[in-house]
Amino acid sequence: MKKFSCIVHVTFVTLSAAVFFWGLLIAGTETSFADAAAKKMAMEKASAVFNATGSYKPANADETAVVGIIRNNLKNGFEKRDIGLIQSILAPGFEYRLLSGKESAWVDTRENYLGARKDWQKSGTSVRKLSHVIQKISKNAKTNDLTVVALSSQSSKYFSPKFIESLVFENSSGKWLLKRQAQIPLHQQNQEMNSAEIFVTSKYKGDKFMAAYKKELRRVGPSAAVDNLMKGAKWDNDEDQSVIVVFKEPPAPESKVQVVIEFGPYDFPLNYEFEKVDPYFVIESLAEAEDRQDEISITVRVNGQDVAKRVTSAKDNK
Repeated sequence: MKKFSCIVHVTFVTLSAAVFFWGLLIAGTETSFADAAAKKMAMEKASAVFNATGSYKPANADETAVVGIIRNNLKNGFEKRDIGLIQSILAPGFEYRLLSGKESAWVDTRENYLGARKDWQKSGTSVRKLSHVIQKISKNAKTNDLTVVALSSQSSKYFSPKFIESLVFENSSGKWLLKRQAQIPLHQQNQEMNSAEIFVTSKYKGDKFMAAYKKELRRVGPSAAVDNLMKGAKWDNDEDQSVIVVFKEPPAPESKVQVVIEFGPYDFPLNYEFEKVDPYFVIESLAEAEDRQDEISITVRVNGQDVAKRVTSAKDNK
């Protein structure tokens, strides 16, 4: 009989998580920002704002400058993998935070942030889409820093996470630079809106995909990492398999995710519960080959709702 099991290190991955093994710092969150944002921005409300027409109108020259940085340098830098544009707007003490929970955050220094992207190759066309819907801009009376609060989305082939975002700019010798960027992932509350892509492959011998994915994630971007790793990957019904589920948007924390694998007469439900869910959410499950079957069917459910299904056969992969 073919066995299916949850890999011990089944994980969810963020762009920040990829540098964990290189001394990633963990720090406390900006709880006032996180708590207020979480109460204010349920996913349904956030979606309404994203879909609204119109854009933020700067109130003065300083606001015009920072809005231009967001809509031009930051947007084009990420969409076209132009690391020079990104580097030009970061302050020497720049810090990036992904607020992954009420009491913890992934933190990047300027050096780590740029170092993780050093292999970016500038593209003539956009490889993903970055959008900011600015909600408000405020000025600190003591430091004169400008803080932008926005909703943001990063869309690519396999992922489309959304965030509540805080961007703090400082003025250095008349030039506005990004001093701090903090993101809180928004999670899809409407189960019917969840979607996922399913891959079945023997290329990684059951449990090697996630380690490879972490290495590629920030170097080339999340969707490009999936494509690179899946190139030439096929299901071999005589080999151990990896069943890989890639979520377009992350489900809400504490959701119950189930991967049901049907192999011949056997039905294997694998259950996962996560206290927190990061924006680039991937689950990897291990299948050990002990007999030969010609077809495999996989269904992914979130809180009992089917969000993805794939049926593949041995002949499909020849």
